[in-house]
Amino acid sequence: MSSRFSRQTSSGVGGRTSSQIAANELFRGRHVVEPTELSDAEAARFFAELLHVGRAIEGVFEPVKVNYDILGNSVPHLHVHVIPRYADDPRPEWPFPFPPEDPPPFPDAELRADAERLRAASR
Repeated sequence: MSSRFSRQTSSGVGGRTSSQIAANELFRGRHVVEPTELSDAEAARFFAELLHVGRAIEGVFEPVKVNYDILGNSVPHLHVHVIPRYADDPRPEWPFPFPPEDPPPFPDAELRADAERLRAASR
């Protein structure tokens, strides 16, 4: 993997189990805010890695849909939130499935096990 790209996993999607891990694909290298600022080669690599992350999430967590959110309003650097969506999401019509109240913390061992499954699938 190129050192210019970074895959990060984090917990906190909805109030469900730790199998709702979201991933962030972050462009590392020169500062860019929009994908249109990437060269053709950088864009090809960035989106190839983004698809790689999405496929790993699909394979491990089997969501019904995966959202790819390129925002940047509060963090103006190119990054994509890759969010698995499930049939019983608390807010299926919203781009992010966060419930109105904060979910309880994930059990640490479960989160670590799911993160390892995702890492293994993305190799």
